[in-house]
Amino acid sequence: MSGSSALSWARLLASSKRNVMTAAVPEEAANSEVGFEFLALRVSSVELGTCEAEVTRAGVFGDVGVQWSAGHPSGEASPGISPSSGSLFMAHGERSKVISLTAAADLSGLASYAIHLTGATSHTSPVKLRSGFTLAVVEPLGIYQFAPASRHLVIAEEIQTITLYVQRLYGSHGNRTQLSYSTTAGSAAAGEDFVGVADGRLVFDSPRQTNASFRLSVLDDALSEADEDFHVHLTDVQAAAPDATWADASPRLHPRHSVATVTILASDVTGGVLSIGPGLVRTPEDGVDDTQRERRIVLKVRRSDSVAGGVRVRVLAYGAGSAAPLPFAVESTEALAKEEEDFRLETRVASFQAGQSETEVIPSDPGRSGA
Repeated sequence: MSGSSALSWARLLASSKRNVMTAAVPEEAANSEVGFEFLALRVSSVELGTCEAEVTRAGVFGDVGVQWSAGHPSGEASPGISPSSGSLFMAHGERSKVISLTAAADLSGLASYAIHLTGATSHTSPVKLRSGFTLAVVEPLGIYQFAPASRHLVIAEEIQTITLYVQRLYGSHGNRTQLSYSTTAGSAAAGEDFVGVADGRLVFDSPRQTNASFRLSVLDDALSEADEDFHVHLTDVQAAAPDATWADASPRLHPRHSVATVTILASDVTGGVLSIGPGLVRTPEDGVDDTQRERRIVLKVRRSDSVAGGVRVRVLAYGAGSAAPLPFAVESTEALAKEEEDFRLETRVASFQAGQSETEVIPSDPGRSGA
């Protein structure tokens, strides 16, 4: 090629590049590319397993039919999903359609819950599936809850260690997951009836692990008490090593089953049946003379049926402004006295020696300053 012809060819190429035009095709005229809008599907009811998968398309020209099936393209089945297959139709200009599913969680072991698009057809224009958006997984990182047998434990006080089980539903794509838990007092008191936990940790190490457990300690305080309870809360769950595929998904707690109740049965009942009396005592507020600042009242605690062994029982007083609810009804005409202002409970624990059937409880009137 001569120098002049080469120069002409170079000028022709440069001129061609300057004259290239890029034309945008309106979406209404563009061929369709079909895929799932979200790869992680969220169940709206864990009990029923109801969820929805949204199928969308880029380019809305022509009518499009889309076929789908439960399970993975590799052939791994999802037997818990109903219906197991189906199809949908998007008319010209229609951008999305929803597939309604039931994905019933299998509590007995590991199972995968997924659906995938198997094909797309159109009689009016070319259509294809969107790469990387043909598989959607139900709750890929899992839903966590107390196992049914751990939601309400009933134990004797001498059972000093209890085990609670947490289970994962769905979550076949979760990796290492960490849960937090804590305890709160009910009628049982932390430090007296059980060892409180403010920020406990529980770990699921792999997607194949569907259950994990932790232990709590119960204290035997040697007091004769009625049934008492405390509560255990699952407070948080985090994916410790999140997969980039599920960046928009997260593990979560089942709100209805994230609290467990532990009931400690009445203890030391072999020491007899206890009662306190008299039921009503009336006394003037002022002391018996000018030098006595307070008036003492003596109540009797008695035990019947058995006087075997030593027994200690906690005594509680209720008055106006008490934080705990009153365990008895008050007549509308009655006004309750205030503890530490109108009375003081001197005896907090009533003790019985072996063979002893009666002891005393002493509430007193602290009186007024300068009385």
